[in-house]
Amino acid sequence: MKIRLGVLLVAVGSFTLWYASGGDTDAPAVIQSGAGQKSGATAHPTLPGSLPAATGEQQPSPAKPVSRAATGLSRPLFGSAEAYELASVYGRLPDYMRDVQLEHLQVSADGSLIVDETIKRVIEYFLLASQAEGREQAIERLFEFIELTLPELAASEALSIASRYLEYRDNLAIQEFPVSSDLSDPTVLKQIRESLEARRALRREYLGEPVSEALFGYEERYESYSLTRVEVNTNDQLTPSEKELALTRAENALPPELASRVRYNREEKKLQQRVGELQAEGGNEAEIYGLRKDFYGEAAADRMAFLEDNSASWQSRVSQFYQVQQDILQGPGDQQEKYSRISELKQQLFSRKEQIKLAVQSIRGQAG
Repeated sequence: MKIRLGVLLVAVGSFTLWYASGGDTDAPAVIQSGAGQKSGATAHPTLPGSLPAATGEQQPSPAKPVSRAATGLSRPLFGSAEAYELASVYGRLPDYMRDVQLEHLQVSADGSLIVDETIKRVIEYFLLASQAEGREQAIERLFEFIELTLPELAASEALSIASRYLEYRDNLAIQEFPVSSDLSDPTVLKQIRESLEARRALRREYLGEPVSEALFGYEERYESYSLTRVEVNTNDQLTPSEKELALTRAENALPPELASRVRYNREEKKLQQRVGELQAEGGNEAEIYGLRKDFYGEAAADRMAFLEDNSASWQSRVSQFYQVQQDILQGPGDQQEKYSRISELKQQLFSRKEQIKLAVQSIRGQAG
């Protein structure tokens, strides 16, 4: 089985999933997966009662941070990274973090924390500061942010989850699988599934079932589905119809939104494969258009047909453009003048839509 590999980071610092394409579907090959508990885990700062002083030189804060516990606010205090930096005793964030959207944890009407994937993203966001400020201060920033932006009850819950999440993260061992792993080997697939199950169990050991489900449930179901796809697509004992049925069942076990997305992606790949076959045969433009219209809609099918059009009249105009372009490039004048003349020529010969078509075909190797 030939495999084309690409990368998808599924969980920061804990799991890497490589997508491999074999036949008409994608198949994931796990390269790294957190599995089990590692020894010698790094300790992190204790949950703060009052926030500890930052390490290193401090920038003066223009005003004392205002706690949401004191104000009773239920909305985020900070509309931007700059607003957070003004309130934080740790001052300016590292430059590489300032362009990343700063998310806020949400609170229910009774003042308790709404536990969802947002808390995982907030934790990982502040851990990014470790590279520039060190891990201890990055965690102190996280705890400070929680206390600044949440009322007392929600803050207490968020600090507890954050602390346990960090313990889970510290104890996550990384199990590596070679890129060359044979995905048709049931032993390799069994090892990958066991690794995923071990990591799932570790999450529940530190976070409990409800929090683990809220933070990782969506991700875990997708990982399980992806591995099932590998097992199905590499099972030579299944007929094409049996594989289709098995994949449909696996999709139906996913949450509705995710099931809809993966089903769409799978059907789209089947369409692209069929279109490729028809294009290789030649003379099937009407059938290709019909297939795309049924799947994408008329407007999208029209755009695709326009961009792929390579009629004799279009080829003649493109050839004329490239010939004059070559004459300009080989003629007198400096480079800036030549490029200016070529740009003017393109605007004279092609409409704006046709210029896009020319660029697309040039990239695909159709034009010229």
